[in-house]
Amino acid sequence: MSMLIRAPSKTNVQDGGNIAVVCRFRPPNQREIENGGSNIVEIEKRTEKGQTLRIVGNVSDRKPYTLDHVFGSDTSQEEVYQKAARPIIESVMDGYNGTIFAYGQTGSGK
Repeated sequence: MSMLIRAPSKTNVQDGGNIAVVCRFRPPNQREIENGGSNIVEIEKRTEKGQTLRIVGNVSDRKPYTLDHVFGSDTSQEEVYQKAARPIIESVMDGYNGTIFAYGQTGSGK
């Protein structure tokens, strides 16, 4: 899992900007597939409040996490770039400040 925190884009700078939190889950690697690894994340449909994910495990431990956007393991790098990074890069090129902060374990798909 990797997290990307998105800073203001030119469309919301006039409103004081915002921070958007998105999460991308990478596809399983060959070793994980060979060892019978399985998906441990449930991604729910997007709502006006954001998108919720749950880490699968014990039914009583399935705490919801609501983020601005969640990218599943079938999401391409191009789609992540287009939806999460490109608007910020365009804003920076237009003279606005912008930050993309990617956080995650090495090899997690940042």
